[in-house]
Amino acid sequence: MAGDIASLGISVSVDGARQAVSDLDNLSSSSGKAEKSAAGLTSGLGLLKGALGALGVTLGLMVFKNAADGWSDMTSRLALTVGSAEKASAVMERLQSVAKNTYSDINTTTESFIVNAGVLKEIG
Repeated sequence: MAGDIASLGISVSVDGARQAVSDLDNLSSSSGKAEKSAAGLTSGLGLLKGALGALGVTLGLMVFKNAADGWSDMTSRLALTVGSAEKASAVMERLQSVAKNTYSDINTTTESFIVNAGVLKEIG
């Protein structure tokens, strides 16, 4: 046994480690691209939010303008019906009170007054 030579062979394969490092590099690159895409999406959503906000303001201003125009038209028609702007102011105050007490829309109440006043004038 003294003459036997012992040999021990150790083999280490690094192919699996190289593949794992390569896979980790690819994963890191993909996650960076995903992060950039998410940032772009967030930026796009911010722009959309701003655009929707501007649209809301524009629509709000249009509603306000239309309401003011409607009020002006209604007041002018009322002044023509009662004969003067001074009388129209007093009548409008009274119509607002009636509309409030009857839970009716001021436009409906005023329109009813204008129609009925015309009919009553014709009757005498």
